[in-house]
Amino acid sequence: MNTAATPELLRELGADEVIVAICAIRGMPAIPGNVGAATGATADLDLVRRATHAWMPIGDKVVIIGGELVGVELAEFLMERGRQVTVVDVP
Repeated sequence: MNTAATPELLRELGADEVIVAICAIRGMPAIPGNVGAATGATADLDLVRRATHAWMPIGDKVVIIGGELVGVELAEFLMERGRQVTVVDVP
């Protein structure tokens, strides 16, 4: 805690992926092109769990920026699937 998530720190951690999880607002952001059959948002956690057991394009070492509920839940989720996870909280 009380550590800035600087590029140097992230390089030092050797992460394959960096995930920024700094808020708990659920929904689909207004991003051009995010409408269609290949995109979507869901509150159905069971559906997400089933899908990610079959397909998860995330590296073995993951840094999650944001130590609030969403970031910690995501860390637990990824650790249960064999990922090495570091959570960096932001002030």
